[in-house]
Amino acid sequence: MRTSTSFLRVLIGLCVAGTASMIEAQTTAPAASTEHVWDLTHYLHGTTTQVRDALNQQCEQLIGRQQQLEHTRSSLESHIREEHQACLDRVHHSPAYHRLVRERDEAQQALTEARHGTDPYAKLDASSHYTKAEAAVKAYPAAALANDSDLANAQQRLAKVNDELHQVKPALADALAWRQKLLDAMRQTFRMHGPITTGSQGILAQVTPLKVYKHGILIQYEAPEYLGEDDTAGNQEGIVTYKVLVRKVYLLVGGLDTSSMAENHPVTLDQNFTVTRSYFDDKLGMMYVATPSPADTDELFKAILPLHPVPAK
Repeated sequence: MRTSTSFLRVLIGLCVAGTASMIEAQTTAPAASTEHVWDLTHYLHGTTTQVRDALNQQCEQLIGRQQQLEHTRSSLESHIREEHQACLDRVHHSPAYHRLVRERDEAQQALTEARHGTDPYAKLDASSHYTKAEAAVKAYPAAALANDSDLANAQQRLAKVNDELHQVKPALADALAWRQKLLDAMRQTFRMHGPITTGSQGILAQVTPLKVYKHGILIQYEAPEYLGEDDTAGNQEGIVTYKVLVRKVYLLVGGLDTSSMAENHPVTLDQNFTVTRSYFDDKLGMMYVATPSPADTDELFKAILPLHPVPAK
């Protein structure tokens, strides 16, 4: 069984001496037919599938729960709107409501007649009677809505769903942020390290094409050279910080599907490449040529990158 031991590291410096945090890998390879076993941290350990589950499971569960809650919220909001309108329709068709409307209309007519008269007391009495009649018309549907048990239950359920969503969303944001930190550290661990020479290999992570060709791109790759562990940074749950020196080198990367790539638009190459040769270019100087070189890390990143929400039970 092939085992690789790693300590996550994260890069902070570019083009100058800086610090980096990553996973330092050691690999032994017994039988080639056995599944690769990763030992990245104490909680990212096992086969590719097990590492994928450890890295993604919490995010996938929270995403699934959030999606379920949002679906429930949408259904409840729709039900509340429908029940609200149905309740009003029942009110507007009820004899009691028609009676109140008729009494209000009669009071309004009486008020109009009183205002044309000269008796101030009659005007006040008619105005008071109309005000009470109008208030009764407005209060009747409001009371019906307040006493609608189905509507009240749906509103209570909606409030609970919103409360849970307010808890799930920040929890998911924290989980995604930590997962991204681990992914970045894994990329730094498995990326192609400097100094770049023929035979150098590793993933390239995020790069920006300077030129895009039919089956390749030209990039200026920032190759990290590790100078030693940064004792001041400490070890955060298996993520170790290193001092690094980053040197820029020109890489001509072949064997790619470039149909969706564009110059000066970053792309992420989470697959293993090997530098096969180098030559001197009159304009750019030393140039290195890299081509895809299948490795276990290819399957690892294919497995861990997609998130598959888990439906909440």
